[in-house]
Amino acid sequence: MPQPLHIQYGGRCSYTTVIPLDGLDRVTKTWLQQVIETYRSGDDVFCDDFLDGVIFIGNESTIDFSHDASDLLKSPGTRWIEF
Repeated sequence: MPQPLHIQYGGRCSYTTVIPLDGLDRVTKTWLQQVIETYRSGDDVFCDDFLDGVIFIGNESTIDFSHDASDLLKSPGTRWIEF
């Protein structure tokens, strides 16, 4: 029988948000603001802590990420972005 895995982590808790691109080829500040606002208003536990890390899924090879969108994510303290 497998033994339970116990991990001790002494660092800051890290949350991640996954954002589907739904066929988009460009992430703009306006679009990203709308997505984040949808999460804030539609999910009673979502908060800016979940923007510590952001994973965008779909269309990864052809996505254009605007500088304004990048700046928007810096505001709540996003530490990493992945496509």
